[in-house]
Amino acid sequence: SMAFHFTWQQDWNAVRDVLLAIEQVLAPFAPRAHLGKLFTMPIADIRASYAKFSDFQQLVQLYDPHGKFQNRYLKALLWD
Repeated sequence: SMAFHFTWQQDWNAVRDVLLAIEQVLAPFAPRAHLGKLFTMPIADIRASYAKFSDFQQLVQLYDPHGKFQNRYLKALLWD
């Protein structure tokens, strides 16, 4: 496993450009996005990159059935 971490000014347009470049370079290696970090990968690709994503969805339903610990981003990732 390998992780890249960097800090920046709060400038989404600039950050998005850097993320796109990094993701393009890493694409041949089938990277998986860290679900708690920023990325530009399509949600369908992220779900597909985790072999047990449906198991994770079931655990979320079991332990957070009312979505108390979910936000708009997590709801889109998990259910949309």
